[in-house]
Amino acid sequence: MLEERFEGAPVKSRKTLIKTILILLLAVIVVSAMIITGAEDPAVHTPPSESGQATPEDPTQNGEDMRIAGALSPTDVVTGLMRAVRDWDMVAAARLMPPEHGGIFFETYRDVLAPFVFRLEFDANVERITGSHAIVEVSVYAVDLQSAFGDLSEDAANYLLHRELANSDPSWPEFLAHHTLAIEDIPSLIRMKRIAPVHLVLDENGNWMFDAQNPENESFYNAIGGGVFDLIERLAQIEAAEE
Repeated sequence: MLEERFEGAPVKSRKTLIKTILILLLAVIVVSAMIITGAEDPAVHTPPSESGQATPEDPTQNGEDMRIAGALSPTDVVTGLMRAVRDWDMVAAARLMPPEHGGIFFETYRDVLAPFVFRLEFDANVERITGSHAIVEVSVYAVDLQSAFGDLSEDAANYLLHRELANSDPSWPEFLAHHTLAIEDIPSLIRMKRIAPVHLVLDENGNWMFDAQNPENESFYNAIGGGVFDLIERLAQIEAAEE
């Protein structure tokens, strides 16, 4: 086609003109492609929020969970926390506690409590909010550890003697974890009802969180732990009597 259009022109001139036309055609194609591309909608990228929440591109961070937690009332947070403890889902529990404190209690007493918590039942009773603090009263039904373990006085005394001979301090969580292995029929164990206040605080993002630093939450720990702190206190009294 191009040969016919330039028929009669010198071969050298025809080759130069053809080369020039091809270059112009290529330039037109490139420019057209750029215009078409520019007219399309750009890819959407959701930037991280100022509060540090995770973006959809990074679902493994806790940001998505924190957005959910932001819509929760103090009662929702407490029931979610107790549900996580019952299911022994410490990842879920930590999302409802300040990250630097989440799970500390449960790591310490994991081997003692884990076999019992599936029998945990609970009710949230009253919620009170005062500024950035909240209290939710809960009723907790948990296996009573003192009934489950029975009289540990003699075993505790022998344990203390062994530790003294080994020149090491006693570890009551370790002591109780050893005795937990001997309990066989956990579904038949007695449960006890304990009522405890749960203290919460608003974090910097406006989410209600369990106030793990508040010492008044010890009664809540004791309730969901089936009286674990009462039992530790009893063992400490045996230790004091042996000194």
